[in-house]
Amino acid sequence: MGKLLFETKIYPSAFFKLEVDLEKILLTEVGKSSEVEYRGMFGLKNKQFPLLVKLKVTRLNDQSFSVSSSEPLLLNADRLGLSNGIESLRAVAGLPSISKSVSVTFSLMFRK
Repeated sequence: MGKLLFETKIYPSAFFKLEVDLEKILLTEVGKSSEVEYRGMFGLKNKQFPLLVKLKVTRLNDQSFSVSSSEPLLLNADRLGLSNGIESLRAVAGLPSISKSVSVTFSLMFRK
């Protein structure tokens, strides 16, 4: 999959970045959560794609907080320029079809 779909020898990494309002997050009381939306940038194979992410931010203590997706991110192969790779995988695997969309969730912990 890395070779046919992501071409990892040519493009060894991907990224997702966004700017957050850290002051707002740090003002959250310990044990409390908030729901926020941010527009981030997903980078894959030397291309960038804007993505809207909905997050749940929970203040764990005075030194840390967790951030998790409150809704899955839906990534589409056509939009990301991966259709040819999906077709190559389908042919190699001998499958009649492979879904061109995948949902992604995540959970992160940050400490000061």
